[in-house]
Amino acid sequence: MTKLIGYDYEITYKPGRDNNATDALSRVLGSPSFNTLFISHTLLWDTIKTEACTNPYMMTISDKAIANPGVPYNWRNGLVCYKNRVVVPPHSNIITQLLHEFHDSPSGGHSGVLRTYKRLAQQFYWPSMFHTVKIYVASYEVCQRTKNDTMSPTRLLQPFPVPCQVWDDITMDFIDGLPLHLAKLQFLLLLTG
Repeated sequence: MTKLIGYDYEITYKPGRDNNATDALSRVLGSPSFNTLFISHTLLWDTIKTEACTNPYMMTISDKAIANPGVPYNWRNGLVCYKNRVVVPPHSNIITQLLHEFHDSPSGGHSGVLRTYKRLAQQFYWPSMFHTVKIYVASYEVCQRTKNDTMSPTRLLQPFPVPCQVWDDITMDFIDGLPLHLAKLQFLLLLTG
């Protein structure tokens, strides 16, 4: 929202039949409201600080931050940061809370994998973060049920006619970049029919 404050814009209503890009999760009943301008994270910050003292991964990261500050870890306001992002302990309940807030909540808007990841990556870091976000969004039942598929529908298969005799129909497959032994095998299969 802070990015939008600097722009001069107008919100206009576009009916559902004219707006093909919307889906069931992004439609809002009634008028638009901007109630979620700021989400309080004070309890979250305290939880991360307490886990930084007890989690073995966080203790090794904090030792690195103390030994060599700023490359790439450092301390800021009692939190360990990796490239100016707060480090969250892996396999922690905090990750589930963050994913819920940045994806499932009304301010999260059930964004896809990339948008959810980018919003999280602005403030937080944990190992294999993108993979965690990808698994969470893919397994979220509401999104899987209501999001429409963006791929074009498949057509009926049109099989090739069956040749009546050997060498009646000759085709060639232009596949390149195969390893040498597979290319030879493909050539032999082509010759034998």
